[in-house]
Amino acid sequence: MPRNYKRTTDRQSWSEESMRKAIEAVRSNRMGWLLASKTFGVPQATLRRHASNSNKTLESSAKGLGCWKATFTPELEKKMVEHLKLLESRLFGLTRTSVQELAFELAEKNGFAHKFNPQKRKAGQEWLEGFLRRNKDISLRKPEATSAARAQAFNRPQVKKFFEIYGLLLESEKIGPHRIYNTDESSLSTVQKPHKILASTGRKQVGVITSAERGTNTTVVCCVNAIGTFVPPMMIFSRKNMKKELVDEAPPGTLGVAQPSGWMTTDLFLKWLKHFQNFVKSSIDDKVILIVDGHVSHKGLETLEYAKQNGIIILCLPPHCTHRLQPLDVSFFAPLKTYFNQETSKWLKQHPGRVVTQFQIAGLFKEAYGKAATVQNGCNGFKSTGIWPLNPEIFPDYMYEPAETTNIPALADTTNMQFHQQIGPIPVPIAGPSTQQLDNLMSLPGTQHIIRAVTPDNNDTTVQTTDSTETTDNLTANTGQDLIIPAANENCPSIGNELHPSSHTLAVPIEVLSPVPKGLYVSGQGKRKPKKHQTSLVLTSTPNMNEIKAKNEPKAPSEKIKRKVTKTIFHEDSEEENCPNYTQDDEEDCACIYCNDLYSRSKPGEDWLRCLKCSHWAHASCADVSKRTKRFICELCL
Repeated sequence: MPRNYKRTTDRQSWSEESMRKAIEAVRSNRMGWLLASKTFGVPQATLRRHASNSNKTLESSAKGLGCWKATFTPELEKKMVEHLKLLESRLFGLTRTSVQELAFELAEKNGFAHKFNPQKRKAGQEWLEGFLRRNKDISLRKPEATSAARAQAFNRPQVKKFFEIYGLLLESEKIGPHRIYNTDESSLSTVQKPHKILASTGRKQVGVITSAERGTNTTVVCCVNAIGTFVPPMMIFSRKNMKKELVDEAPPGTLGVAQPSGWMTTDLFLKWLKHFQNFVKSSIDDKVILIVDGHVSHKGLETLEYAKQNGIIILCLPPHCTHRLQPLDVSFFAPLKTYFNQETSKWLKQHPGRVVTQFQIAGLFKEAYGKAATVQNGCNGFKSTGIWPLNPEIFPDYMYEPAETTNIPALADTTNMQFHQQIGPIPVPIAGPSTQQLDNLMSLPGTQHIIRAVTPDNNDTTVQTTDSTETTDNLTANTGQDLIIPAANENCPSIGNELHPSSHTLAVPIEVLSPVPKGLYVSGQGKRKPKKHQTSLVLTSTPNMNEIKAKNEPKAPSEKIKRKVTKTIFHEDSEEENCPNYTQDDEEDCACIYCNDLYSRSKPGEDWLRCLKCSHWAHASCADVSKRTKRFICELCL
C-alpha cells in the first residue's frame, strides 16, 4: 500500500453505528432489508451479510478491508498511547524508532498477526504514520533539555513546604499584593538569536548578520510586584570602569554599574537593594516580601542586616524550582529576550557596516523593556506560579511526574536518608524479564507461569509453576500486577485463536517490554564538592542570620604546626659554610628585614639567611642571594 494512499471509491462510507441500528431493526422485525438499508444508509447486500454473521473475519457491525487487518485493536493502541504519555511525563519519551521497535516486540511476543519487518525487528513507517493519524492526542515533538537537578528537585514536598512558609508570612504580616515583589537577573548579549526568515526553497544554508561570533553579556536585574508594577532595573556591564554614556538611553531610573565578570555579586546586590528601598519605601511598620532565588549573592550578611532594618522580608525559593515558581522566569524574561533580539536585528539593518557594542545595549534594552514590562505580564507571572492569588494546588499532577523517577524525600527529613546511607543502597527491581527469559518461559510445555510483581512487603520475586518441576531465574515485573504466561498448549492469543486481542489478555504486557525507569536519588552527583541541602526559607529570619554570622566569624587560631623552613646561620670566623641547616618552630619568630613578613607565616620550602653583622634575618629570595652562599651581609650593614 502506498505511504500517502488516497481513497478512490466510497466503499464502506457507512458508520458502524448505522450498521448496528440497521441490524437491530431487521432482527426485531420493525423493518425489512430494503427499508432498513435506505433508512440507515447502508448497502443492502452488506446488511444481509453482517446480520447473518456470514463474515468470518469481522463482528456483525464492524468494518473491514478484506485481508487487510489492523495489527492492534483500538483498545490496545489506546493503552500504548497512555504508556507513551507516561514515559513523556517522566522525561523519558520514546523516539519514532523506539515506538516502531516496541510495536514489533508487542506483536511478536503476544503472537499477533503482523507484516512488520523481521530483519529490522521494527514496525514499518506506514504503520507509524497510521498510528499517529488514528491517535490525534500524540504527535512528534522536539523536547526541551531539562537538567536532572530540576527534574528531581521540583517535587510535592518541596513545593508544599515553600507555600506553607509563604502562607504563614502573608497571614502573620498582613501583606497585600502591592507589597509582594520578585526580583531576578538575566543576561543580554550583543549577538542576537536570529528568528526564522523567508528564503529560497532548497538552499542548503541560510544566514543572517550578527555582530560577532560570541557576544558580550550584560546582566539586567528586574523586579515586579503582584499588581504588575515594575521597579526601575539595574544593568551590570562587563567592564572594570563605569561610564555614564552606557546608560544614557536606558529606561528612566535605571541604575548602571560595572563589574569585570558582568555577573551579580554580594556587593552589587546590596547596592541594588538600596535602589529597591528608595523606590518601595518599606519600613518596620510597612514591610514588603522580596522573593529571590538561592544565588549566593543574595545571602550576604550585610545585605540581610540592611533588609531586616528596613522591613524587607527576603524569601528564598526552593533550589532548582525557579522555572516553575519564579514569576519573572515564567512570564517576563522570555518576551523580553524576544523583543530584544528583534530590536537588535532591526538596529543592524538600519546601521549596515556597524556592530552592536555595550554602548548600544541600553537603547535596545529600553525598547524591549517597554514592550515586555506590562501589567498583564507582571500579574500573569504571579498568577501562574500560585503566589498571588495564593494557590498551592496550581501545578497539575504531570508537572511532578519527573520527580517520581527518584522520589526525592523532603529535605527537612534527613533521618531516613542517613539510615539508607548506613545500611547501603536499596535494591531496585530490574526493568523486567529479558526477551530470552520470556521465550524460555513460554516454550515450557504444560506449564502456567506466574511472575510475581515486586511489592513493598515482598521483595523476593519468585516464579511459580504448576504441573511441572521446571523453574527459572528470579524475574521481576514492575507492572504492579502478577504477569501470567499461559502454557504453550493452552489458548494463547495467536493468529487463529483471537481475532480481537485485548490488553487484559496479553501474555507480555507493554509495561514489561517498555518499563517506566525507576532509580534512587543520589545527593550531590555531578558536583565537585557536595553542598549542604538548601531549601526555601526566610533569609532575614533571626535563626538564618545567626547561622550566617557564626560562619563569618574568624576562626580560632589553630595549634602551632612545625613547618620545615630552612634557616642558615653564618659565623664571621668561618671560611666555609660549616654551619648546618636546621629547622626551628614558630616560637622563635622574627621578621624579614626586606619585606617585614614574619617567620611564623613562612611557606614550606622557603629559605632564610642571617646577617653576619647585625644578626637579623631575611628571605633568601628578598635578599636576591642564593641559599648556598657562604657569607651573607645585608645591605644595611654594607
